[in-house]
Amino acid sequence: MLGLVLPLAADEPVYSDDPGRIGPVVLHELAVMDGTLVFRVASGGCTDAAGFAVDAESAAPLLPGTRHYRLTVRRLRADRCKAFLPDGAEVALDLSRDAGLTGRFTVSVLNPVVSTPNREPAAAAGATLRESLLAATLEAIRLEADAVDARLRAAREDGGSPVTVDRLRAQAERLAAEHDRIVGLDPADYPAPAGLPEAAGVFDEHTAYGPVVPAFARELVISVPARIEPGTLLEVDGTSRSGPFYRLAGIAGDDAARLQEGRRYRILAYVVYRREYVGFIGDYYVYAAEIGEPAR
Repeated sequence: MLGLVLPLAADEPVYSDDPGRIGPVVLHELAVMDGTLVFRVASGGCTDAAGFAVDAESAAPLLPGTRHYRLTVRRLRADRCKAFLPDGAEVALDLSRDAGLTGRFTVSVLNPVVSTPNREPAAAAGATLRESLLAATLEAIRLEADAVDARLRAAREDGGSPVTVDRLRAQAERLAAEHDRIVGLDPADYPAPAGLPEAAGVFDEHTAYGPVVPAFARELVISVPARIEPGTLLEVDGTSRSGPFYRLAGIAGDDAARLQEGRRYRILAYVVYRREYVGFIGDYYVYAAEIGEPAR
């Protein structure tokens, strides 16, 4: 992401939208609520409130008996992580603790704010994403449980080996326990999704089987040769017959029909569940959070 560099006077700050640069920042959302300055900024995945400061400059009062301050938000610590987070990160700074403002006052913020029309407020959007990721995780568990139950019935009916039956029964019990654990989570307690710093590879030695918490983001380009629905194995650019594999567990708006047959799309997908597979090959369920225009 490029910083915004404009020809300014020598004493005028240069505001940047690059999370890797320190100094005054471009904001993507802004609100002042109950003495807290809440804003959204570009992020590579390693942005938090500890990396920011707010400078307060006294100015002429705008209301009788009320002090007025002009605020500038600065990034203190560069974020050079490589997560794909198109919505950036939400940061909250307490104006009393972090800027020393007390009593009755008004503020104006000098940082430029990017207009983002037709977007939910930051808090609401974050809560909605958490709810969607939880729902997609439960759908992934349901799909896995249905498949295991079908194999277990077939093994019993066909006289499968006791070892196979016991393995499938243990897998079914584990999935039931996973479901009970996830279904009881409050979306507010579900960790915010994270980015993945390195490119996806066939082998994944770091993620345990089962629910992926927090979910992590991957940008995928998919082809749609036929109707897509939950459980569909996605055709993803850059993968092979050896993986990694991505299966749909959910899609924004529950509208899989928006993925038209015969088209290709760039999507922002969150990995919510890792299936058991041979060796370290990655086999995942994903939630399609954002769908771009059809790719060429």
